[in-house]
Amino acid sequence: MGCVRLARSFADLLRHQRRYLLLEWIRQAEQDAPRPVTGFAGFLGHLDAVTAASPSPGVPASPKDT
Repeated sequence: MGCVRLARSFADLLRHQRRYLLLEWIRQAEQDAPRPVTGFAGFLGHLDAVTAASPSPGVPASPKDT
């Protein structure tokens, strides 16, 4: 998967709140992406912190999150 395609798929999973696809995205990024993207994917590997910080579907983000 190319870098542009990874970026688009990441934006899509965020935009449509498809957190269940995040682990697969991380695996793809770690295998196929340039070093900066693999570093970002590794950071996202801390899934508990990422999901705890993101609002639940249908719940607006708090002002401090914007």
